Amino acid sequence: MLGSWNPWWDTGRVPDRDLGHPRAAVEELRPWLARREVVTLVGVRRSGKTTIAYQLIKRLLEEGVPPTNVLMVNLEDPRYEGVTLGEILSTYRQGIGPQGRTYVFLDEVQASKGWERWVLVDYEQKKDVGFVVTGSSSSLVRSELATLLTGRTMTFPIRPLSFPEFLRFRGVDLGSAIGNDRQDMALHHLEQYMEIGGFPQIALEERGSVRKLLTEYFDTILYKDVISPHGVAPERILPVARFLMANIGTPQSLRSMRKATGLSVDTLKAYVRYFEEAHLLLPLASLSHKTKPKAMEQVPSKYYCIDTGLRNAIVDRLTPDTGWLVENAVFLELLRRGRWLHHWKGESEVDFVEGLVPGPWNPINLSYGPTIPEREVRGFEELRRSLRGSVGEPLMLTRDRWETVGGVRYVPVWRWLLGEA
Repeated sequence: MLGSWNPWWDTGRVPDRDLGHPRAAVEELRPWLARREVVTLVGVRRSGKTTIAYQLIKRLLEEGVPPTNVLMVNLEDPRYEGVTLGEILSTYRQGIGPQGRTYVFLDEVQASKGWERWVLVDYEQKKDVGFVVTGSSSSLVRSELATLLTGRTMTFPIRPLSFPEFLRFRGVDLGSAIGNDRQDMALHHLEQYMEIGGFPQIALEERGSVRKLLTEYFDTILYKDVISPHGVAPERILPVARFLMANIGTPQSLRSMRKATGLSVDTLKAYVRYFEEAHLLLPLASLSHKTKPKAMEQVPSKYYCIDTGLRNAIVDRLTPDTGWLVENAVFLELLRRGRWLHHWKGESEVDFVEGLVPGPWNPINLSYGPTIPEREVRGFEELRRSLRGSVGEPLMLTRDRWETVGGVRYVPVWRWLLGEA
């Protein structure tokens, strides 16, 4: 049974079918495999966690690690039902007898009850083993493993493709064009990225099959990572998911959501937490000084989908919603860059406020239309007055404007997403 997941024991190599396209995360992750910390990859289903694990295995084999010193186990395999991780590791060590440092990759660990205790045993006994675990629920990073090994785990979020990765997957080289031709080409592919999203397999699909595949992705995420583990009724939670996905980037308080859905505040709190744990919807809190629970119910948060294509497959749209989709993509990119984020609203609004107390705060607005409404610029000044000057240079992400005027830096969003500005 173990051999079917570890073909390199016989061939010395990872099958090409498992490797996919190179992912940028591999370069960041590789050095951590030499350390004692348990490397944890968490992210929405189909975001590429398993493929990244295979790419790491390929790298280990290329560096001379004996093939039998690398074990991969997919714990969602029904053949492992009722089998503990301890039994799996014992079977591997007794049957294979690896010598020296071993590397154990545990895929979709949330499917195995008590998996963390067996990892903990190896860790505490200081065995020469590097663990890489992947999971589709962020609750695993709050598990007993994370609690007992505080400071001994390294968690890496794995999300769908960034815009640069999307271009690489599709074989697009913007360096071959210059001037307006390059901008036109970039905007064309950006709008494709907004429409179909960044799931790795979707980026390689023909347009006609995309919606059906994304609908199946959504159903799998909702049922396996929300409905099944939490025992909620599909007919109650599905409308909430659709409501939030239809209204990405629009501030929603718990009280306003209660009016829209007819559900209690406590139920909505639980549902939102389930969506976040499954990496389906991600909240962006308001920059507010309110701390009392009742007051917080009135403070609106924004919600963004983990993937714009997934959102488009689920929501019935009367318009392209391009501006909201680009805002969603900017939010995800800010998370990839490790930013601490809020949104702010006074008479005008600031889409993203980046930074920590006591500042400085770096405000970002997005205006993707042919003209930039005055309210977008006015929001920066209102924020500066509200925070009493502890505000950095405002950034306005646009469709094609690139200049600095009146203390505001205007940058084409496609350049920003590519890391060029």
